[in-house]
Order: sequence, then C-alpha cells, then structure tokens
Amino acid sequence: MVLIDTLSNNIEAVYGLYAEAESSGLMDSIRTFYHDATEILESWGYIGLFLATFLAATIVPFPSELVFIFCITQLNPVLCIIIATAGNTLGALTLYWMGTLGKLRWLCTYGRIPPQKLHRFSQKARKWGPPLAIISFLPALGQVIVICLGLLRCDLSKTTLFIILGKGGRYIVVATLVYLAMTAGETVLNEM
Repeated sequence: MVLIDTLSNNIEAVYGLYAEAESSGLMDSIRTFYHDATEILESWGYIGLFLATFLAATIVPFPSELVFIFCITQLNPVLCIIIATAGNTLGALTLYWMGTLGKLRWLCTYGRIPPQKLHRFSQKARKWGPPLAIISFLPALGQVIVICLGLLRCDLSKTTLFIILGKGGRYIVVATLVYLAMTAGETVLNEM
C-alpha cells in the first residue's frame, strides 16, 4: 500500500511539474531546442546520425529516429542502418560502463536487500541477463536494463551481441517501414 501511495504521489508531482513547465513556456523552449538540434544533426549527414543515435542511447533523451528517418531517405539506407546501430550500441555500452562503476553492496545498504538474496539474484542475472539487452532499444527501460547489466558485471561480449541485435533490428524495422510507406506513397501518386 505504501508503494502505491508513493507512486501516486510521484505521478502527481511529475504531472504538476509538467503543467508548470507547459504554462511557463518551458515546454515550447524544449520543443524548439529539439527541432533545432534535429535539423543541425540532419544537415551533418552520417556524422549527425552517429551523434544522434549515440546520444539517444545514453541518458540524454534525444529522438534519434527523426534523424534516422531523414537520413535513410537522403543517404544510403544500409550505411545508415550500420552507422545508427554502431552509434546506439556505443551509447549503450557507455551506460554499461557507468553501471560497472556502481557497487552491489549499495543495493544491500540503500535498497535494504539481504546479501544472500542479492547474491542469488546476481548469479542468475549474470547467466540470464545478457539476453535482456535485446530490448535495450526501448526508451528509458532499455537504458535501465543496460546500467543494471553493467552493475551486475554481466558478460560484456554476450551483452554487446544482444545490444547489437536489438538496436540493429529496430533500425532495420524502421527503415523497412519507411521504405514501404514511401513505396505506397509513390504508387498512390502514380495512380492519380
């Protein structure tokens, strides 16, 4: 019950901050910043794509898909998929490294998790954790997963493989959907 009350209070606080930011014009400033940053990165081509996807995979909330979609319509789509996957993977590995800076004992001290339970959990996570990295492309959740995998010192090579599969798979799906949408759009225009 305490957890539900805490979550409810946190949600109300976040909503209050959002409403305050919206009324003060801060949200308009943030939207303008994202729009301008996206335009700049789009104009940089492959380098901008790499930077956008790298930033999006770290703790910076950046919409790399907008830059990716622009780039695949203007540049070589296969090269864009490779560059976006590389940038996003390196960003995720930065989070993994940040996770390795943490100490498991902090979870016992501050999280009040019994050491025996943490030991059992960390053993299972080291064995089964790397496949979780396949969903590291999900906003926020994916970043938390990667940090936890670093904290638990999961096998770096397996974790990297699953990060590449997840992030590369996402960019292949997005590129395919954009291609299909463009093809359908051209077909409709040709029939007019």
